[in-house]
Amino acid sequence: MNELMKFEKEIDKITSLELVEQINIFRKQENKNESGHNDLLKIIRDEFEEEIGVGKISQTSYTHQQNKQEYPMFILSLSEARQVLTRESKFVRKAVIKWIEMLEEKYNKPEFILMKANQIQQKMIEDAKKEIKSIRLELEYKKEILEGITENIDVYKKKDILNRVVRHKGANYRERWSELYKVFKEMYHIDLKARKDGYNATQFKNKDKCKSIVEYSVKFGYIEKLYEISLKLYETDMNEIISQIKQIS
Repeated sequence: MNELMKFEKEIDKITSLELVEQINIFRKQENKNESGHNDLLKIIRDEFEEEIGVGKISQTSYTHQQNKQEYPMFILSLSEARQVLTRESKFVRKAVIKWIEMLEEKYNKPEFILMKANQIQQKMIEDAKKEIKSIRLELEYKKEILEGITENIDVYKKKDILNRVVRHKGANYRERWSELYKVFKEMYHIDLKARKDGYNATQFKNKDKCKSIVEYSVKFGYIEKLYEISLKLYETDMNEIISQIKQIS
């Protein structure tokens, strides 16, 4: 559900705090004691027990301005607010209903709807900017990490790290090698196994043949790209292994 749809659903809502404030304005005029917010909450829970039970009306909370503590609160539709008023005196009920009708009239004015739509649009823009900033910071952080764990590591050390990461913590090394080569093929359109087999077919001496795909990758400069792919696929495992190596060295 997008923000504008939420706006359409919530434009006619009021809080239990707002409602009890209005009730007490007219209770005073009738020389009656004020109703506490907790009293109204009890009435709401009793009146809408079934609706609350199935989640049609949800309890939320607000922060008290003075003690900064959170207290329960309900957000009601205007029709639900009217239903709660049946327990008030005729004078209070009529007066608060008139106030609710004024709210409905205000909410239905085109200028109010436009104002709220603009507010929501502005909030959506601000939220999008925050999300973009958060993503940018995360990418910059990952770039720093990536640079930090790829610099000053020679080709043969990377080969060793790859051999360790495919077996890290009991991982199925055949599945991990297969995944690495598959992703490499998808990214660079190079079938390393086929390349290795083709190369070996041209070599007459066994000592010149590559015994594995990773050996072929080292020989022909593909190990760097396999290493970068493994950093993305197995980021946590790679970081652990590289940290261990740095501690030893």
